[in-house]
Amino acid sequence: MKSNSQRVWAPNIGGSQRRTHWFYERVSGEYLIEQAYLTKTEKTKFQLENPKTQLIEKTSLSKSENSWLKKPDVVSKGAQYSFASVAD
Repeated sequence: MKSNSQRVWAPNIGGSQRRTHWFYERVSGEYLIEQAYLTKTEKTKFQLENPKTQLIEKTSLSKSENSWLKKPDVVSKGAQYSFASVAD
């Protein structure tokens, strides 16, 4: 999922001409860590290509996946339980 999110462009929103990526966050805080050692220019470019609104957390993705697979019992037990179920 991480490599796909970096490789595949997200659809343009609202007629925007700028191409963006979804940012898949495998580890909590990874979005901020990616920007920690960038220069101001690189950081701005990173934020334009990977907007915070297009951040996907692993737990949210697992809850969506389990919902799609019609497993409300797993989703209702919480995000971490849902992620463990998808990881298995």
